[in-house]
Amino acid sequence: MRRTDKRSSSKYIFLGVLFIATMVVTFLSMGLETVTPSATTMTEATLPVISMLTDEGTEFNPLHGYTAAINQALTNDSLTPIAQNRKLDIVIYSYGADVQEVSYKVRSLSDNSLIENTKVNTLNRDDNKITATL
Repeated sequence: MRRTDKRSSSKYIFLGVLFIATMVVTFLSMGLETVTPSATTMTEATLPVISMLTDEGTEFNPLHGYTAAINQALTNDSLTPIAQNRKLDIVIYSYGADVQEVSYKVRSLSDNSLIENTKVNTLNRDDNKITATL
């Protein structure tokens, strides 16, 4: 072998050994690092949560209460398709809150204009659970 070939091959061997040594040191130091998990206990829900019900009774699209006014345009994730008969069963988990009445609004997606604003007259109460049909 020529002298330059020996130098270049020894250079690559040195770089390979250095790379493997760096990997070993990094792996070992990561194993020594301990992460202390932190957890907090959340308080029980205080605002009612409303969920829609399918014909089979499966809950979907939970809607959470807010304590301050919100921009309605930001809640488009809460779209709920309705059947042709325009009836929708809901369940309300009151979490001890006193639910006095239920009303709903239907708005247009295009210009946010009000299509319907209705108060629900019949509420079926059972402990902390209220069911109704919109």
